[in-house]
Parts: sequence; structure tokens; C-alpha cells
Amino acid sequence: MEVQDQTEQAKIETDAGLREIGLEIVGNLERHFGIDLKRIVDDENLDAEQAYVELRASLAAAVLSHAGYPAEDREFAVPGPLAKGVENEPNVFITQHNANIAADYSGERVREYVIDLTRRLDLMSRSNSVGSLVGNTIGGFVIAVGIGVGKEVGKRLFNGDALKEALTGAIGKVGLKTALLAVVGALAGILKWMVFDKQARILGVVINDTDTDFVVRDWRKSVDGYHGGDLYMAHGATKNFMSDHLTGDLDSPEVQLKARIAGKTPEERQVAIGIYFADRKSGFYGAEGLYVFTPLAGGHDSVAVQFAVPFSKANNANIALHRGGSVNDKSKLEGMFRALYNEKKVNVDKREGPYRLRSHINSPSGGVVSGIACISKA
Repeated sequence: MEVQDQTEQAKIETDAGLREIGLEIVGNLERHFGIDLKRIVDDENLDAEQAYVELRASLAAAVLSHAGYPAEDREFAVPGPLAKGVENEPNVFITQHNANIAADYSGERVREYVIDLTRRLDLMSRSNSVGSLVGNTIGGFVIAVGIGVGKEVGKRLFNGDALKEALTGAIGKVGLKTALLAVVGALAGILKWMVFDKQARILGVVINDTDTDFVVRDWRKSVDGYHGGDLYMAHGATKNFMSDHLTGDLDSPEVQLKARIAGKTPEERQVAIGIYFADRKSGFYGAEGLYVFTPLAGGHDSVAVQFAVPFSKANNANIALHRGGSVNDKSKLEGMFRALYNEKKVNVDKREGPYRLRSHINSPSGGVVSGIACISKA
């Protein structure tokens, strides 16, 4: 019993420490933009969802009005909705080299990776020029945020530009404010996991190191109860989900995970990371669900990513090939979820069909969980 009590205390301290990191980053953003975000965090009249919506809207408004940017800069597009409801998370791009490293992280290194990603996005969000954003980007493992920037960087790298030149040209083309809106959007989603919500929640990333663009068909229908599509929640709700546009243009098809962007070496190839956040709704159940990623172009080699952060049982996560393509059937999705759940996995590394599939969560215990899943070529 004493050992169990010590484990629970360590969990509480870890979760409290996570919140402290989130509040530190909120303070950084307050000082940089000259806005009051702590008021939102401390407002007891706001529930977690309301507080997050206000935080994200405040950050977007701050980016659009910040006086520290060059006078000639203009925003070209506002990525993702800023209203209440499930929020779209832009794809984040890292090198293929770093993707292969992150895909093998397990235990607390999974949580540390998410924290490292958060700190990098924080630093990037506080850039005052194209040059400073480039410097804050290439100083870490993030290459770009948003398909628009990532695609433009990839094109320039393939044409022989050095990374610094490629980033400078790409951000200059899409606009500094557009690039920063994507950064603060991704950052706000992670801060929500760190700061606002209660126990029984998971923030996960899915890495796509393949040449396939993946979608989760009709995912918006069922984030809070099943009404069709390939997103299934056994308990809880999906609050943030990966979503971007195939070419970076707003009139191009939506994808959840962009195919890797070509490069001559693993240090130049870009691999997309999709971010999701799920938590409990109310009562005694946690956050448990399944996402089925299907090739945008069609075909039958889909991938099912499962996670569970229950209140009374151990956390688990799994990943598997699904040969049937899009599912769009509650009973089948429920059966897939249950089969993967019953395997009680924390770390998975296997080869199925054309893919190598990996999945890791930081711990089988604790109510604030982080996860890394990866789809790569076998």
C-alpha cells in the first residue's frame, strides 16, 4: 500500500509540474504580446472549454494586431476555426531523421517529447520577424507548422536552397502572421492539455512517415457521441483534432496527415505530425477512443489508432492495420476498439501489410497521459 501511495504521489507531482510548465508558457506569451491571459486561466466562472476558447482567440487576435512585426507584413489566411467546438490542429513538420527517433520513445520520454515540442512552439510564437522565426525554428526539431509553410520549404530544399534560405523564402511567401497563427493554434491546443482540463485526458501525436495522405472520414460527426464516420469515442470526447489542407490552400481537400514532403536526405525530408486531444466529458468514465486513418486516394490499407485513459483501470494504447478502408459503422468500430483495448498495450512495434506501426504512451497509470503513434513504411 505504501508503494502504491508513493506512486500516486509521484503521479500528482508530475501532473502538477506539467501545469506549472503550461503556466510558465502562458506568462511568456503575456509578456511578449502585452495581453492578460492569466485572467482567463484564473476565471472560476469559465469552464475548461470556455477558458481554452478565450485563450486561443486572444492569442490569434494578438498575432493579428501585434505592433512588433514589420509594417509591410500582412496575414494571408487564418488557419483553423477559432470558435467554440472541436478545434483544428495544423500539421507540424519535423525531419524524417527526428521522426524515426521520436517514434521509438517510450515511458517518460514520450511526455518529455511533448513538453519539448511545446517549448519550441512557445519560442517560435514569440518571434517578431521572419528572420527571428527562422532562427527559432531551425534551432530545434520543428521544421514548419502548417502544410502551406511545410510544402513551400520542401520545394525550396529540393531545388537546392539551404534550410535557412528555404524557411526564409517560405515564410515570406505565406506571410509572417499566417505562419504565426498556425504556431499559436498548435501551441494553444497543447496548453489546453497542460493547464485547463481535469484528469482522464490524453494528448497524442501521430507521425506519418509514408508517401500517403491520410484522412479520418467524417471525423467531426462523432467527436462527442457516434453519428457516423471513422472517429469513435467509447467514453469522453475528442476536443482537438489534426486537420490541414492538402496543398496549404483553403480550397484544397482536408487531410489529417500529410504525406511526407520529398527531400534528398533524411535531414531534408519532412514528416507530418498530427496532434489530438481527448478528455472525459463528465461522470466516472475517462477518455477512450479509436481513429481510423484511411488513404485520401482510396484503398484498403487503413490504420486504426486506439487509446484509453480510464478512471479505474490501466491506461493503454494500440495501433493496427485495418484492411477494409473506411469503416463508418458503429458496431464495427466498437469491435475494433475493444479488440485493441483488450490487448492492454503500452508499447507497440510491429509490421503489418505495407507499414511499420508503433505506439507508445508515457505510463499505464496516471490521469494526464501523452502518446506517440507512428505510421511508417515497413
